[in-house]
Amino acid sequence: MSIKDFYKIQKEVENRSWRHQPTKPVLPCLGNEFIAIRGKIERIDKEVEKAGFEIESYEHVKKSIQKMHEGAKIGAILGTLRGQYGLTGGAYVEPLSRKANFVNVQINNEIYRGWVGDCPFEAGDEVEVVVEWQNDHYELYAIAKPDERIISVCPNCFRGRWAYFFYTFPRAIITLLIISLVMTGFYIHYNDLDSVLTLNKEYKRYISFSTFFFGSVTTLGLYMAIKDSLTTKVKIAEQIFKALNLEKLTRIDLRKKTNRKVRRLKRQGTYQLNSLKPKIILLTWMNDNYLFYY
Repeated sequence: MSIKDFYKIQKEVENRSWRHQPTKPVLPCLGNEFIAIRGKIERIDKEVEKAGFEIESYEHVKKSIQKMHEGAKIGAILGTLRGQYGLTGGAYVEPLSRKANFVNVQINNEIYRGWVGDCPFEAGDEVEVVVEWQNDHYELYAIAKPDERIISVCPNCFRGRWAYFFYTFPRAIITLLIISLVMTGFYIHYNDLDSVLTLNKEYKRYISFSTFFFGSVTTLGLYMAIKDSLTTKVKIAEQIFKALNLEKLTRIDLRKKTNRKVRRLKRQGTYQLNSLKPKIILLTWMNDNYLFYY
């Protein structure tokens, strides 16, 4: 290694010495209110890492799941003793990890750090950081650029409660319809097509029972999904919206709003796709970048 390369590396290390190393996401947040701080970015450091942001990654939910898992193990033991070998407790599976940016941003000599999605902001940009004071530092949950109405948020935290309900409810209905079609297929296989087409009593009784049973299961699943979200990602999302003084925060869906705006800008011929701008993403559960218009 040459002396020039050595000093170059040393300078890079010194330039990043002010930042904090990536820490585990603080999920859920500690309190019930965030604050928005506006100012010009003096320094910013972004580091792409993997971390858990699913509902199952939130500490209180994780503890609940682990308790249920322990209960399943006990049930498996009792089942084995009773000769019910099918009741076995599977291994606990860690929640899915997602790529995100661990960001250190300095504004007015104060360093804010936390996890957000794609982060196109640079030194000199006028931004608002949405943060929460946590014992010894400000934890960052969103960065917004008011002049462009662009915001990068903590992964998965971009829908209010009603927006989340209207996102999950149609999917629950579709799931139930698919199950009903599958059950009808089984009935046709073991009986005949005519009884389905003529809606005879036996088929109507069969499909009514199936729909009631699986409908109850689907409703319970929907209830649990919404209940868990209210203390996890929806709570954080609504606190972000509230800190930014956004209206009708329970109905905000940043992904839907962003997709609509991008389509409108494309029709107007004013949209340029690049890494600095939000883009249309449809499969949010797979590959959302959590960079939105607001």
